[in-house]
Amino acid sequence: MTQRFRRLDTSRVVHHTSWLAVREYDIERDGVGDTYSVIERPDSITVVPLTPTNRTILLKQFRFPTNEHSWELPMGAVGAGERAEAAAQRELAEEVGLRGGELMRIGEYRAAPGLTPQRVSCFIVRVSEEALESSATSRRPADDIEEARIVDLAELTRMVGDGRITDGFTLAGFLLLRCWLDGLER
Repeated sequence: MTQRFRRLDTSRVVHHTSWLAVREYDIERDGVGDTYSVIERPDSITVVPLTPTNRTILLKQFRFPTNEHSWELPMGAVGAGERAEAAAQRELAEEVGLRGGELMRIGEYRAAPGLTPQRVSCFIVRVSEEALESSATSRRPADDIEEARIVDLAELTRMVGDGRITDGFTLAGFLLLRCWLDGLER
């Protein structure tokens, strides 16, 4: 199949904040000149702390763009010069109060490939029941996190199924977790 897009030599940043930049590219699409806007965001991570009984933690946050609360797995941006594994450990400490534990990368995906080149790495980290319970009850507030809830995978599945979880990073992380667990069960 012939590539429909041809990137020309010019681009410009038309908007920039500490969270993102919007870059416009001059392109040809099917031989016709056009502009394609791309949102440049840092790569990100999602991490699933997982106990031996397959319980994890969800964080309730208020999200300004949707004006809604959202139940999410721990996640965050990978800093400049930071490795994804280091970002996952940092986010676990900042958002959940968990430190240490061996990370296992269970997948990568592009959150919105028609909009941004951002890559998201998904990890699990095995934690004890006690560590998870302690983190949920004694963690300090971070960012806009209002509540931490420990759930088993059956409850997580119900929350996905009934629409209480709508965050794409959490949905993708949950799917990758299910695929990883299914691979272990074979």
